[in-house]
Amino acid sequence: MRSLGGLLVGVCLLSACSTPVSGSAVAERTNATAVTTSSAPSLNDRLPTMVQQGAIPKDGMADYGFTGPSAEEYAFQWQPKPCEVEVEAERGYMPTLYREWINDEIVMRQVVTGYAEATGAEVLRQVIEATRQCATWSIEPDPQQFTVLKDVVVDPPEGVDPFLGYCATTADDTKTYWLCAAFFSHGNLLSCVYTVRADYPPETLDDLYGVLPRAVRHLTS
Repeated sequence: MRSLGGLLVGVCLLSACSTPVSGSAVAERTNATAVTTSSAPSLNDRLPTMVQQGAIPKDGMADYGFTGPSAEEYAFQWQPKPCEVEVEAERGYMPTLYREWINDEIVMRQVVTGYAEATGAEVLRQVIEATRQCATWSIEPDPQQFTVLKDVVVDPPEGVDPFLGYCATTADDTKTYWLCAAFFSHGNLLSCVYTVRADYPPETLDDLYGVLPRAVRHLTS
């Protein structure tokens, strides 16, 4: 690669030497380059649109009887990361879109976050490493404990790497719930999709598998 790079530079230098260029032409090219560079939107400018395009669209759950999401918010939202881990790559500007779809058939939520200072894969790999030994954790302010179901395996969609998936149980004052979650990335985006059912139903994983392909498709297309 180094010899090829040197060869290309050499060809450019020879071309420049053999073809005189006037000062005005150089100035025009310089100005044009400056205009092009300054008009290109930065990653920070593009991230909110990227986040929106990477989420399941508002009408993307019509087969479950939805005309749009049950709730939507453009702000950082809780992600069910095992043991509530925070990793170094999660820093800087992080625009986030949260959507949920809830009816008698399914309870599903999606959080898509963009990172200005890291790729989604960098964030996810750090989360995977930080949660390898996670088995139980609690969230505040009302202590609610989560327990990972070690015997339940969430298989990654084909071609998705890195990937983090798990199922856990949690409870409130009246019911016990199953929660199944999947984390996957593309470019500077990280997507989390999770489903919930009450009273220990293993169908929660089936719910996740039902929506995961469309979530991956919209994130990566």
